[in-house]
Amino acid sequence: MASVRRRHPKIKSADPQGDMTLEICNHSSMTALYWELLKVLTAPTQSDDSGMDQLIQLLVQKDKEIQTTLTTAKEQGKLQRKYEALKAEVENRDQDIRQLQKSLKDVESILSTAIYQAKAKLKAVTQANGRKISSEDLIKYARSVLAMRPYPTEIDMRLGILAKLGDPTISNQALQQQASFPESMNTL
Repeated sequence: MASVRRRHPKIKSADPQGDMTLEICNHSSMTALYWELLKVLTAPTQSDDSGMDQLIQLLVQKDKEIQTTLTTAKEQGKLQRKYEALKAEVENRDQDIRQLQKSLKDVESILSTAIYQAKAKLKAVTQANGRKISSEDLIKYARSVLAMRPYPTEIDMRLGILAKLGDPTISNQALQQQASFPESMNTL
């Protein structure tokens, strides 16, 4: 008797909103059916087979309803699994899209920096083309900035301190005087 009074479980549908639930069986109709079955089974044997036939028909009808509900529940379970798989796939695609957006933003910042630098160089080239300097003026300026060659010639190297260190005929005093010579050049 206690099992007759328990509530029957409900199955949630695969509807994404989750606002529709299917009840496996109606509690009050099942309770009434159970009581009728108990009355028929506990009652003394009667020759009334029509009551038993009605009860069997009700049981068959309830069985069909339960089977239909179970079939619907299985279909909804399949739909729920499909929904979960699609939801996971959407999440993966969203993650890919976020990664691509980040990459595109990085590329955008690199390109904007490159474009800014290119515009600055183009502006400098345009200004340089607008203020042309003759090659003679450029050579004069170079000579005024650098009176000496930026590299020693072979003669300079032979006259240098390192070449004379290996020569025993030159005294140490002459080498020291020559070593102090470049310092006096720096003061000019």
